Amino acid sequence: MAQTTMAPRPRVLYVDDDERALELLRAQAARQFDVVTATNGAAALQLLEEEGPFEIVVSDYQMIGMSGLFFLSKARDTAPDATRLLLTGHPNLTAAMGAVNDGQCFRFLTKPCSQEVMLRALQAAADQHRLVTSRRGLLEQTLRASVRALTDVLALASPAASGRANRARAHVSALLDHFNLPDRWEAEVAAMLSQIGCVSLPPETALKVYEGARLSPEEQAMVDRLPALAEQLVADIPQMEGVRAILRYQDKHFDGIGTPPGPERGEQIPWGARALKIALDYDVLEAQGAATHAALDTMQGRSGLWYDPALLEAFVEIRTQQVEVTQDLTLGQLASGMVFADDVRTRSGVIVIARGTKVTSSLSERLRTSPAGYFQEPVKVVALRTAEGNDL
Repeated sequence: MAQTTMAPRPRVLYVDDDERALELLRAQAARQFDVVTATNGAAALQLLEEEGPFEIVVSDYQMIGMSGLFFLSKARDTAPDATRLLLTGHPNLTAAMGAVNDGQCFRFLTKPCSQEVMLRALQAAADQHRLVTSRRGLLEQTLRASVRALTDVLALASPAASGRANRARAHVSALLDHFNLPDRWEAEVAAMLSQIGCVSLPPETALKVYEGARLSPEEQAMVDRLPALAEQLVADIPQMEGVRAILRYQDKHFDGIGTPPGPERGEQIPWGARALKIALDYDVLEAQGAATHAALDTMQGRSGLWYDPALLEAFVEIRTQQVEVTQDLTLGQLASGMVFADDVRTRSGVIVIARGTKVTSSLSERLRTSPAGYFQEPVKVVALRTAEGNDL
């Protein structure tokens, strides 16, 4: 007979400065829930950080030191997925409003609370947690699939634009690392999708954009619409509001000049958009043939006007700590993990793989097995090292 695996009991963190209440809940709920207790808010917050996750957080309202409402508002930041309940022996409108507005509580219970009522509330809280997390998992799967589909389309339609998006993501990721920012997915996804509007450009215009060449007024008008088009293309993907804002403002200058028109300037522009503006403009200067120091000098001359000074200073620091060591190889000498320093082109000059693309085993095999003489050889690959000579 096949053995059935018991589902783990939902974990409950119960906070109350009355130790008798803690012991009572442990006795009442031990068969259905894994109950962990704390006698004050500070200790409970430490438990959330060190021993989480918890599906349910229950707190008494009136405690010595940190109040239950203040604790739950902090718990919401530390463990946003946990379902929160508030217990009080002195119910009033102020407490109820605080439970909803500050703690965003699922239930508001009065003390003394019978075992039956408490267990029903805990079970409802566990069900709510499962519902919320399952919905989030489905949304995240939809989000990942949608972003992957868009980036795959871009890679097929315009390898050059796809390469620029990948390089922009690398630069934005470096800035996120520099500032140690935890919420990074919106900025990185926006960088990946920043060039998606290029699929609407005629091939000759797309190539001029990639190479940083001068555009006609008609071509410039098309390019000016690209951020709005990128935003429009992701409009129906769930949970992309932050990404859409970054895409909308990716070409906005720090001083408020540029698209879209409006009063937004400085830190009113999303952080991700300010970082993306730096990343993309640097890439354009490189495409125009500027060496690293020359490109950075040009950008520093625009600091405070086009770019956020703090972000630009960090970007300059990051780039000047990197020294590129390049070598020319034949297609047969490529190995996984190498990075193309220049675009890989066919003999007729068509870009097939953009610079900055990492060599994978499948890509290397595809290049090696292509018809002899189809690609321009040798190809240039790069290894990034710090200024001190250490591998990155």
